[in-house]
Amino acid sequence: MWLALFTLTVVEPMMVGIFGGGMMHIRLADGRHVLLDGLGTAPGAASADCYRPISDRWPDYLETEGRANAVGPRSIAVPGNLIVWCEALARFGTVDREAALGAAIRHARAGFRVTPYLGDCIKETVADLARDATMAALYLPGGRPLAAGELLVQPDYGETLAAIASQGPGLLHGGALGHQVGDYLERAGSFLTPADLEAYRMVERRTVCGTYRGVDIVGPPPPSSGGALVLEMLNILEGYDVGGLGFGTAPGIHLILEAHRIAFADRAAAMADPAFLDVPVERLMSKAYAAERRREIAPGRAGQFQAGVRGQESANTTHLTVADAAGHVVAATHTINSLFGARMMVPGTGIVPNNYMHVFDPHPGHALSIAPGKRVTTSQAPLMVLRDGRPWFALG
Repeated sequence: MWLALFTLTVVEPMMVGIFGGGMMHIRLADGRHVLLDGLGTAPGAASADCYRPISDRWPDYLETEGRANAVGPRSIAVPGNLIVWCEALARFGTVDREAALGAAIRHARAGFRVTPYLGDCIKETVADLARDATMAALYLPGGRPLAAGELLVQPDYGETLAAIASQGPGLLHGGALGHQVGDYLERAGSFLTPADLEAYRMVERRTVCGTYRGVDIVGPPPPSSGGALVLEMLNILEGYDVGGLGFGTAPGIHLILEAHRIAFADRAAAMADPAFLDVPVERLMSKAYAAERRREIAPGRAGQFQAGVRGQESANTTHLTVADAAGHVVAATHTINSLFGARMMVPGTGIVPNNYMHVFDPHPGHALSIAPGKRVTTSQAPLMVLRDGRPWFALG
């Protein structure tokens, strides 16, 4: 599990990294569920009005002047991936850090052949990568995007991983590496400082649980909307003969889309970091609430849904599901948000920071607005489905 996660930061650097965030859902062999929240947080210097939005309407609602919340140093949130991975390894792993990072270090130092997927992602982001000299030197040698089949060697990142293998996550969160990275980003204009990296804390949360047609579904709680809103959508759909409508039919797709639209209206109004907002989780997951919302769906037309409670996530994310012979299951979803995150690299480290600030609402006064230390709200849904009390499948 950990070997795969760390190695993916090398071979899929556009998707996931130690300077990103995510959630790890672990089911132990004895049936206990553990949810480790390593989502990014707003730096201490960030505020509700730290960006200038360009629109109050979709699709540009989240965009800001100069793309400041999406690209570059001001788009970077405080990361939690490394702390979560090392915490889980220390508590539940069967190998040490050196073994867990060994393959990643080898691939970074010796290099690997660029996959067609990575090559396409480099081409897609070439304009932004070219603006950062360190990213350009690695991914655009001679001004030309690396192509599938070419060798990509990341010596600086290999040394960073080797140091973490030896010294642990404290190297980034409070140690010399954290000061190197934080000082560089702060000088570049980021809200993030070394103090933010040192202050970051992982949160262990209780999973949320519900049922759908006789099976149990266990998922992440807020600030992930994945668990509660997946259950809300399934509760709505439970009132229909979805199977009888047939796979891929217009009526079936219509119901699924309407359930999604209802859930995401609720997400915008009432889903956020529970340390900052009282999230009505039980109501959102209740069968009675689903029945109320189901009545709003018209079979023949798309609805315009408002939130029924008071109170954007990128697809560029990595998910792993792993099970072992002892009965342990892990569903882990981790990301640097957009392709190549903030689309910059900290010189001498190989680290590509996240652009998680783009997930917050840049307008003040809303559930997802920015506040210092506030965790991002995510649609990540590392879920496990149980039948007769036993794991049936896991996904994310």
